[in-house]
Amino acid sequence: MTEALRAIIHWGFHQLDLNRIEAFVIPENTASIKLLGNLQFVEEGLLRQYGFWKGQFHDLRIFSLLKRDYRTFI
Repeated sequence: MTEALRAIIHWGFHQLDLNRIEAFVIPENTASIKLLGNLQFVEEGLLRQYGFWKGQFHDLRIFSLLKRDYRTFI
């Protein structure tokens, strides 16, 4: 998953000229949170009851990576 996400990030910043990439993660998904941290994403906060599925609202943590903070991964 790390290699796939690295390729997507690179493509987004270099081919699409994005300035910001966001990720929304359920708080219990520690593997995804760790992966995002390893790829330089910064946590911006908790979005309370932001998502709705299976008949109920769920909290989501939001992470972002800005183009100015992006470093090519070796």
